[in-house]
Amino acid sequence: MTTNQDHDVLLVDDDPLILMLVERRLHNSGLTLKTCDSGCKALDYLGEARVRLLLVDLHMKPMNGLELLETLANDNRRGLARAFLATSAMPEDAVCERLVQLDVGLVMKEDIVAAGGVAKLMDGVSQPHGSS
Repeated sequence: MTTNQDHDVLLVDDDPLILMLVERRLHNSGLTLKTCDSGCKALDYLGEARVRLLLVDLHMKPMNGLELLETLANDNRRGLARAFLATSAMPEDAVCERLVQLDVGLVMKEDIVAAGGVAKLMDGVSQPHGSS
């Protein structure tokens, strides 16, 4: 079941510039975008709605992106969304290993804000039920 709150993409980042740039890039893309500026807000949103693609900033406070993704995995709230952890620099090996365990991809922020960046990440993401 889909709700009016469902979106194609959920971007979680505490940097308003990143949120604005991605919103502008997706404006005429046909993709629906929901933004949250904290992990707590994303958890609240995902308790009510579904997304197809989840993009989460690594460096947020008080809950960082990895903690958000682990909480979603532990609570089984990620659903079928394809998830990526976004960062400006390569994270430590332990973070990369945990991403593999969580079945989460790693993406550079510059690739998300680039023209067509989010659309490339959507490749291979299944269509929502009821779509053709």
